[in-house]
Amino acid sequence: FEVAVHARTSGDHDLIADTIYGSPQLRETCGWSPGEPLTMEGFKDLIHPEDKARVLEVVMRSHDPAGSGRFEVEHRIRRRDRTVRWLSARGQTFCESIGGEVRPVRTIGAILDVTTHHAADEALRESEGRLRQAQSMAKVGNWTLEIVSGQLWWSDEVFRIFEIDQDQF
Repeated sequence: FEVAVHARTSGDHDLIADTIYGSPQLRETCGWSPGEPLTMEGFKDLIHPEDKARVLEVVMRSHDPAGSGRFEVEHRIRRRDRTVRWLSARGQTFCESIGGEVRPVRTIGAILDVTTHHAADEALRESEGRLRQAQSMAKVGNWTLEIVSGQLWWSDEVFRIFEIDQDQF
């Protein structure tokens, strides 16, 4: 599992010894000091309460020896300084036969801080909402025609102006 992008950070969880390695970048992203011991409980505590069950379910599914071992999940964390960050996490769990039983032994992964991307998406949604509201108040709309594909797009207000049901268009 290669992690070469400097915005990405890496971690390694030995499930047998229950030890965790976190790169300096991972520690910085999560708000941990360089010498601070990392624990699975510490990671779980960072996950935003609204995302925790979903994230833990995705990661636990990767521990199933019958599965691919891979996981990918986007979620929020709440750092100690109370700032909320959005992370995109990807990982791979490896299994081995121990005493005749196949068990998960190691999970390695990487996270990418996508907070800026989420903030830009939210700002775009807000801007689009203001545009829809302004068009509705002014009783104007807009449309786009892609010449090559012939695909036509109308704003909500254009549908209202022409009294056309969007589902029938």
